[in-house]
Amino acid sequence: MEGERQVNVMILGDRQTVRRLSFFAETNTVELMTLAHIPEALGALRCRNYDVVILSNLGEATQTICRQIRETSQSSIVMIVDPTRADWQYLDSLTIDGFILQHTGRNELSARLMAIHRRTRSIAANNC
Repeated sequence: MEGERQVNVMILGDRQTVRRLSFFAETNTVELMTLAHIPEALGALRCRNYDVVILSNLGEATQTICRQIRETSQSSIVMIVDPTRADWQYLDSLTIDGFILQHTGRNELSARLMAIHRRTRSIAANNC
């Protein structure tokens, strides 16, 4: 990945999810911001551009936070999904760029996040 710029990633979720995903910063050229509170995250998105925002365990606030991210940021939104409890129609209605199953392995998780970042970066470049 020589020559690629650093990817800025924000994780908004519970401690367990943050801990599980923090390895991503160790395996790629990533700057990682982890937050547990929605107001903090929205404030950070207003002040800085993140390439990817990973959302987890937001409950009823999910739709609202996705809408607010879209209104204030060009970040790719990725949801962490529990496949045993997922409402696929609901997920399809959200303005997210992708989802990752909750128990995805490290290598697959890393590859999926980088692919989502490359895809959305390419789409944005073609829309200019």
